[in-house]
Amino acid sequence: MLIAVILEIRTSRIRARHVDRAIGFAVFGILITITATVSVAIFAVDRLPVLVLRSSWTKFDIFLLLAQLAVLIAAIGLILGVLRSRNLIFLLMSLVLTAMAFSQILSIAGPGRYTLGWTVGRLSWFLAACVLFLFFMMQFARQQNLLLRTHEVLEERVAARTVDLTGAIQQRDLLLRELHHRVKNKMQMVDALLASQARYAGGADARQGLQDVRSRVFALALAHQQLMQSDFGTFDLAPFLRQLTDNILANRAERAVELTVETCPLMVTIDFAAPLGLLATELIIDSLDHSIARGGRIALTLQRNMAQAVVLTVSDNRLAISTQAEADPNRALHRVRIIRGLVAQLDGAITERYSDGRHVEIVFPAQEASP
Repeated sequence: MLIAVILEIRTSRIRARHVDRAIGFAVFGILITITATVSVAIFAVDRLPVLVLRSSWTKFDIFLLLAQLAVLIAAIGLILGVLRSRNLIFLLMSLVLTAMAFSQILSIAGPGRYTLGWTVGRLSWFLAACVLFLFFMMQFARQQNLLLRTHEVLEERVAARTVDLTGAIQQRDLLLRELHHRVKNKMQMVDALLASQARYAGGADARQGLQDVRSRVFALALAHQQLMQSDFGTFDLAPFLRQLTDNILANRAERAVELTVETCPLMVTIDFAAPLGLLATELIIDSLDHSIARGGRIALTLQRNMAQAVVLTVSDNRLAISTQAEADPNRALHRVRIIRGLVAQLDGAITERYSDGRHVEIVFPAQEASP
């Protein structure tokens, strides 16, 4: 105990990462000391000096009691004189040390075992231990009450923060809904202007070109509409593509084309859906330009492959590669540039093959269309 008091008085403290090691050394040292003392008392009892003669202490035992009393008084003096109120645990420890010192005084004055002084001394040890135990129980109860109050305060703060965040999320959703609604309305205005201009266009190619532009604008407006009707995170791509293809056919004067759409359920963001919608629009318009004259068939499929990547396929029944020839080569080159630019934007890879018509397959990374 005296060593513990001296260590507490030292200015240099044990570092936090060394506390467990220090406790381990202390416990190990105490166990070794106790084991050695008990072993000596058991196996070398005949060689030890006599401490009790009949029921009285010997002079050597009184010397040991006085030495122990001096150590106890030194520890008590250091606690009360140096530590004072710096450490409440050591103040309580001084109470135990005082009881032990009082017991030693009574034992010396006894002066032997089983006397009144010896018995009262042992009783004072017991009372001091009870007081120390009650102190620790009170400290434990205080810590539990403090923990309970802290928990209640944290719950109140979390609840208040949750209400604030819920309000902020609702306000954000309202603003986003209004933003996408306004964007959709602006695009509808652009679509109306294009439709009005198409009625007064000079030639069939010019009118059809404006109708194709309307299809592209519709693809962007539809993406914002789908997002506005969702949770502003993701929406299903299947109904989006079906509405998109229906609108493309509605902007075409020819009704003899058979267009089928087959898609798997796929939750996407607007960053993926908008360029994909434009890409599908360009591919279908290109197929319409090459299949209309023959009452063609067009198929659009969107599936996942074995690697969970997204695969978009647009097929038509054009007769040969030569049927790709456009009346206006610049128009064909412009469409190719748009398609390749959209594929690059989505980090996709495009392949084209001819077998009973043209088949365009574009593979996108799976993470680009994650829910």
